[in-house]
Amino acid sequence: MRHRLKRDYVSELDQFLQNFDREHPCDSLAKEHEILKHAKIARLRDATQHHLDETSSILWDKF
Repeated sequence: MRHRLKRDYVSELDQFLQNFDREHPCDSLAKEHEILKHAKIARLRDATQHHLDETSSILWDKF
């Protein structure tokens, strides 16, 4: 039997952390830099990169 994932589920811990972040905004430049750095990492990880597909196909043509 297969169970469906609850994609809209947010754990109590995540709710607590979201509320904490909302009530305690960034006041440190280092903390803000870390947040921006990890947001960039997540964006690059999740985004598709079409230019890499074209380059890799050219590379493998010679083999």
